[in-house]
Amino acid sequence: MANQKHISMQALRIVIIPMIALITLLSSFILITSTPPIWETIYDTAVPKGGKIKPEWRLDAKRISRAYWEDKSYTEVNQSLTSTRLYKKEIDHFTDVRKLIHLLVFPLGIGLSILIIWRWVLKQPIGWFYSLLYTSLLGITLAIWSIIAWRHMFRSLHWWIFQDDSWILPKGCASLILFPYSVWQMVGAVVLIALFLSLGVLSVLQMLQSRKSKKNLENDS
Repeated sequence: MANQKHISMQALRIVIIPMIALITLLSSFILITSTPPIWETIYDTAVPKGGKIKPEWRLDAKRISRAYWEDKSYTEVNQSLTSTRLYKKEIDHFTDVRKLIHLLVFPLGIGLSILIIWRWVLKQPIGWFYSLLYTSLLGITLAIWSIIAWRHMFRSLHWWIFQDDSWILPKGCASLILFPYSVWQMVGAVVLIALFLSLGVLSVLQMLQSRKSKKNLENDS
């Protein structure tokens, strides 16, 4: 019985809690990235001014992305565009994306609650190093996959997220012009880098805190 309890605690410390921490951080960074100031900075970096995207198209792209956080339908957003119009499938897709972004609040809230109870009520370490390890494995897998077959990775992830073909947009539609692959590659890179850096810092801080606590115990004894 004691051995089973030990195995369960090890599973929580090494796998379950670090994975919850990873999902919580990932949800938070996706939410932050989708906010207009961050998203538009990424967009301007991925799609430099003076390139193929005309100024009026850039403004329409930002109108579409800002609507993720606005209380208006994408039908209204479509009517406000000045350089193009969206097909119904595009309107439906952006509506689905907005719903998914807002749904991320739930894993974020649940994850934070679990981590707070685990760390401050049960007094257990979160295990940021394991979260960093799992993120490294995920990052390496996605990096290799994107280098070998970016389009295949993009399509596969969309199938997994949406569970249908609603994200497959008509060829030559406005969305594919306004949001080229370079935008999504930049977004993915920003989220992964932010995840790596935050987990790296948290891992180092936890390691230093552990060494300090161990040293204090040795001094006390």
